[in-house]
Amino acid sequence: MKTIKLVLSGVLLLSAVTIISCSKDDYCSTCVVKSSNGSVIKNYGEKCGTATDVDNYEASSKNDAAQLSGTCSCERK
Repeated sequence: MKTIKLVLSGVLLLSAVTIISCSKDDYCSTCVVKSSNGSVIKNYGEKCGTATDVDNYEASSKNDAAQLSGTCSCERK
């Protein structure tokens, strides 16, 4: 019985460490808007967060590019 408790305690501790060590910032992206001649109109810098956060950041950057008459490119890391 003591061995089972020890094993379960170890499993719970390992699970807790794994959950805590998972970062919310698993995804990062950098977006840049460029003009038709290739010059940078706007550099949005790096955004890190959940996949949804980064997807929203990229979509917003692409919408801005259309308003700025440029093209947006995003690089995920």
